[in-house]
Amino acid sequence: MDVTPHSLGIEVADIQMGRIIPGLYKVLIPRNTVVPVTQEEVFTPLFPDQETVRIRVYQGESPVAERNTLLGEFMVKGLKPERWGEWPKVTVQFSLDIDGVLHVEATDRRTKKKKGITVTASPTRMGAAEIARARAELQLWDDEAGPLLARARLLLKEELEPEEREGLQAAVAALEEVLESGDRDRLEQCKDDLLDVLYELEE
Repeated sequence: MDVTPHSLGIEVADIQMGRIIPGLYKVLIPRNTVVPVTQEEVFTPLFPDQETVRIRVYQGESPVAERNTLLGEFMVKGLKPERWGEWPKVTVQFSLDIDGVLHVEATDRRTKKKKGITVTASPTRMGAAEIARARAELQLWDDEAGPLLARARLLLKEELEPEEREGLQAAVAALEEVLESGDRDRLEQCKDDLLDVLYELEE
């Protein structure tokens, strides 16, 4: 069967502990999905009066958007909330055909205005062993690691003491190394170490 060799999704932000965590990767079509396929999800902007959003389309497996391959981007303007006092809502739809052509469309739920792009994300034919190996690799990416790394990178942009910056950079590098090497035994410890550093610096 024909499947997509890489996950496909968009860049999103999240709010955790009162902080905006940018640059996260939200997958709409997971790796190894049989094509053709269409998936959609509803998103909201960060602020209720926000009228414009940028849709950045990526291909890859990292929970951090910028570590994946950027396929294209477009703007959606003139967003309106469906009801007064609510956040605007945008339906993002991914449609991948058997030739590897990806159609991305964003629709404002209130005005029904649509905007989109078409890009190439080549599918491939994979055997059972390759699919099993790819799924095993995906399990190495922990759901908590991406947000932790995003918080750390955001903090590194702020003013820090040299020793604080050095410690944070070391914890980030250690977690990235574990994710890249697939060392399951060290994953939890590296996450805990980075979380400890973040708590100390964010107090």
